Amino acid sequence: MGNFLHLRQTALRLLNQPELSGSLYLAGGVLPWILSREDSQRDHGDLDLVVEAGDLPAVRRYLCAAGYYRPELDSRSLPCNRKQEDYGLEAVINGIPVNFAPFTVENGGISQRNFALVSLTGFDALLLSRMEHLSKSDYVTTYPLPDGGFLPALTLEVVRATKECSDREKDHWDLLQLRSLPSDPERYLRVRPAVHQMQISYIAD
Repeated sequence: MGNFLHLRQTALRLLNQPELSGSLYLAGGVLPWILSREDSQRDHGDLDLVVEAGDLPAVRRYLCAAGYYRPELDSRSLPCNRKQEDYGLEAVINGIPVNFAPFTVENGGISQRNFALVSLTGFDALLLSRMEHLSKSDYVTTYPLPDGGFLPALTLEVVRATKECSDREKDHWDLLQLRSLPSDPERYLRVRPAVHQMQISYIAD
């Protein structure tokens, strides 16, 4: 588990690496707390980043050079991934599990890939989430930070729509924080049906 301040520091350091500039976008429940510069007052188990599929080779090169890359945490090494397709990878950075999940923009929507590891979830699986009628500009953007600089991230509207599909207590608190931040009502109306009607498929052994 990683506390919020440690997670925030790790996220901002990764997102500001020159080798990864323009490649990574912050995702998950930590986003509204970083943007508001408030402490979530809870532990966060991991850090979620999304990356355009074409930028994953640069991410792997960085992780290898920094000594973070571990083949057993790469989706291409999973037994269920017989085609060795790229569903992302995981790395442990500053003691925090960091997930790098690739997405593609195609046919008027977003295809988001991810994977599960038996060592973390009890099973290995490849996951594909498809969101129709969703543009890249409605999926990811860049936000100004309160203390200067910028934060590339999933749009707040996408994160909000995703959290609305969950009944976990931590997502309830994240939603309250999301609703305290400025948002784009028109964008929310566009992304909500795409996220709420997301089609998820998986491959597992």
